[in-house]
Amino acid sequence: MYRFIVFVIFLAVSRSFNLNYPAADAVKIQFTSGFPSYTNYISVIFMSYRPVLIRSGLGFCVTGRLIRSSSLSYCKYPSRHPTGSDEYTYFDFVRQWAPNLCYKASHACIRIPSEITYWTIHGLWPSLDATHYPQNCAESCQLNTTELAPIEEELKEQWNSDYNGGNEKFWSHEYCKHGTCCTDVLPTQLDFFSKALELQKKFKMDTILEHADITPSATTSYSFKVVDDALKHALGVEQLVYWCRFVKSDHHETNVKSKSLQLIYQVSVCFDKSFNTQDCPKPMHSSCNFDEEVYFLPKSVL
Repeated sequence: MYRFIVFVIFLAVSRSFNLNYPAADAVKIQFTSGFPSYTNYISVIFMSYRPVLIRSGLGFCVTGRLIRSSSLSYCKYPSRHPTGSDEYTYFDFVRQWAPNLCYKASHACIRIPSEITYWTIHGLWPSLDATHYPQNCAESCQLNTTELAPIEEELKEQWNSDYNGGNEKFWSHEYCKHGTCCTDVLPTQLDFFSKALELQKKFKMDTILEHADITPSATTSYSFKVVDDALKHALGVEQLVYWCRFVKSDHHETNVKSKSLQLIYQVSVCFDKSFNTQDCPKPMHSSCNFDEEVYFLPKSVL
């Protein structure tokens, strides 16, 4: 109940200032430690043109990096804003690692089947540059499940959702927000989702990381440079975009003494309109600290 009240306050403030939600599509309040107390529980500050919820001592972000100082905590996001047009120059293909996304998140990832132990798709986003992207380019939009029937089972496996509403709501959101803006290249819903599945098969995150001896572990961390170099070498690019969370660990869950863990939960790989890999535009802000070690937690922590 308390979290719901805080979230309602967040929505009210956001609407009153006519601001956009964070770029990661789905708004998620991610509590990094403990349950909120009843004092000093909320401030609103602005970072990269968006509202951020903060509580001193607790600290929670809406899919952003939590930054702490002696007197203030704030969230830092990769900056992305709607363009107001359907113009775009490349595709941002985003995959996610569920354990790093869900560990100690405020929502329960109960919708992820036990057999899904690999990186899954978040979205295929036509984008203009590092900070702008078109969205909702159709006057009306509805997911055509009949058209997607031939690939529905594969979508359930590779584009599974832990969001409230399940897979179809997630797919509908992704297509209506992003897929409607690239019909010049991917004219139909089947084209859009099939292309994402094709890219998922061709550029397997799990295989790339395994070849570099980077495997899920609750006890082993990796240099950010080692991870970045492995992915860039396999993909033939020089710039990717990473999405990180900083979460306080529990000794009995991770066998790591209580400390803040840097978790890469999403990676963006960029493609031109012919779906050749290209360098992603460098984001203005990063949710990651490239000088800190990173963890890829196993599904057993959930």
